[in-house]
Amino acid sequence: MSSVLVTKRVYKEAVEFLQQHAEVDYVSTDDGLSPPELILRARGKQAIICHLTDMFSADVLSQLEGVRLRCLPRSARLTRQNDTSGRRCPL
Repeated sequence: MSSVLVTKRVYKEAVEFLQQHAEVDYVSTDDGLSPPELILRARGKQAIICHLTDMFSADVLSQLEGVRLRCLPRSARLTRQNDTSGRRCPL
């Protein structure tokens, strides 16, 4: 089974959908993760689902080798539509 890290609070329905398809490590606050926490929790994950407001420094990105990074577009937080397009985060 795939393993996914969700870095900040998202709609309950989104988490439930992900849990049907993967093991989910979910951060249920709006605070996000510090760089050391992010690196630690990302180990062994196949994907990270984040918000556009999450900051990934070059140092953090270099330590996330093999992990697919996806960002939730701002509109996904404002509407309850599921975005499964897998848009890449602009880095």
